[in-house]
Amino acid sequence: MKVNERKSVPDPRVGGAGGVAPGGSVPEGTGAGADDQVSVSETARELARLKGEVGDVEGVRADRVASLRNATTDRRYVPDARGAATGLVREVLGDLLA
Repeated sequence: MKVNERKSVPDPRVGGAGGVAPGGSVPEGTGAGADDQVSVSETARELARLKGEVGDVEGVRADRVASLRNATTDRRYVPDARGAATGLVREVLGDLLA
Protein backbone atom coordinates (compact mmCIF):
# COMPACT_ATOMS: atom_id res chain seq x y z
CA MET A 1 0.00 0.00 0.00
CA LYS A 2 1.32 3.42 -0.93
CA VAL A 3 0.47 6.01 1.69
CA ASN A 4 1.13 9.01 -0.53
CA GLU A 5 -1.18 7.79 -3.30
CA ARG A 6 -4.51 9.66 -3.23
CA LYS A 7 -7.33 8.09 -5.20
CA SER A 8 -10.27 10.17 -4.04
CA VAL A 9 -11.13 13.15 -1.90
CA PRO A 10 -14.09 12.29 0.33
CA ASP A 11 -14.39 15.72 1.94
CA PRO A 12 -14.04 18.95 -0.08
CA ARG A 13 -12.65 20.71 3.02
CA VAL A 14 -9.59 18.42 2.90
CA GLY A 15 -8.66 18.90 -0.75
CA GLY A 16 -10.32 19.23 -4.12
CA ALA A 17 -12.62 22.04 -5.17
CA GLY A 18 -12.94 24.65 -2.45
CA GLY A 19 -10.50 22.80 -0.21
CA VAL A 20 -7.57 24.00 1.82
CA ALA A 21 -5.43 26.48 -0.06
CA PRO A 22 -1.69 25.78 -0.49
CA GLY A 23 -0.80 28.85 1.57
CA GLY A 24 -2.44 27.37 4.65
CA SER A 25 -5.59 29.49 4.45
CA VAL A 26 -9.02 27.91 4.64
CA PRO A 27 -11.93 29.06 2.45
CA GLU A 28 -14.76 30.79 4.28
CA GLY A 29 -17.46 28.49 5.63
CA THR A 30 -15.17 25.45 5.77
CA GLY A 31 -12.43 26.51 8.16
CA ALA A 32 -11.59 26.33 11.80
CA GLY A 33 -13.84 28.18 14.15
CA ALA A 34 -13.92 29.02 17.81
CA ASP A 35 -15.61 25.68 18.56
CA ASP A 36 -12.82 23.56 17.05
CA GLN A 37 -10.61 21.68 19.51
CA VAL A 38 -7.60 19.41 19.43
CA SER A 39 -7.21 16.64 21.99
CA VAL A 40 -3.89 14.93 22.71
CA SER A 41 -3.93 11.66 24.61
CA GLU A 42 -1.96 11.17 27.80
CA THR A 43 0.09 8.51 25.98
CA ALA A 44 1.05 11.01 23.28
CA ARG A 45 2.07 13.55 25.92
CA GLU A 46 4.21 10.94 27.69
CA LEU A 47 5.87 9.90 24.42
CA ALA A 48 6.66 13.52 23.60
CA ARG A 49 8.14 14.03 27.08
CA LEU A 50 10.28 10.89 26.80
CA LYS A 51 11.51 11.84 23.32
CA GLY A 52 12.54 15.21 24.73
CA GLU A 53 14.49 13.56 27.56
CA VAL A 54 16.16 10.88 25.45
CA GLY A 55 16.70 12.80 22.24
CA ASP A 56 17.23 11.28 18.81
CA VAL A 57 18.27 7.65 19.18
CA GLU A 58 17.69 6.32 15.68
CA GLY A 59 21.21 6.57 14.26
CA VAL A 60 23.09 6.17 17.52
CA ARG A 61 21.33 2.96 18.57
CA ALA A 62 21.79 1.26 15.20
CA ASP A 63 25.55 1.84 15.33
CA ARG A 64 25.75 0.76 18.96
CA VAL A 65 23.72 -2.40 18.37
CA ALA A 66 25.87 -3.34 15.38
CA SER A 67 29.12 -2.85 17.30
CA LEU A 68 27.86 -4.84 20.31
CA ARG A 69 26.54 -7.59 18.06
CA ASN A 70 29.97 -7.90 16.40
CA ALA A 71 31.75 -7.83 19.77
CA THR A 72 29.54 -10.58 21.24
CA THR A 73 29.83 -12.69 18.09
CA ASP A 74 33.63 -12.40 18.22
CA ARG A 75 33.52 -13.08 22.01
CA ARG A 76 35.30 -9.78 22.70
CA TYR A 77 32.40 -8.65 24.90
CA VAL A 78 30.50 -10.72 27.42
CA PRO A 79 27.63 -8.79 29.02
CA ASP A 80 27.47 -8.77 32.82
CA ALA A 81 23.88 -9.87 33.44
CA ARG A 82 24.16 -9.49 37.22
CA GLY A 83 25.62 -5.99 36.91
CA ALA A 84 22.95 -4.93 34.42
CA ALA A 85 20.16 -6.26 36.64
CA THR A 86 21.63 -4.59 39.73
CA GLY A 87 21.91 -1.27 37.91
CA LEU A 88 18.35 -1.53 36.64
CA VAL A 89 16.97 -2.30 40.11
CA ARG A 90 18.96 0.58 41.62
CA GLU A 91 17.65 2.99 38.99
CA VAL A 92 14.03 1.91 39.46
CA LEU A 93 14.28 2.05 43.27
CA GLY A 94 15.97 5.45 43.04
CA ASP A 95 13.10 6.75 40.89
CA LEU A 96 10.51 5.34 43.29
CA LEU A 97 12.18 6.77 46.41
CA ALA A 98 12.96 10.18 44.91
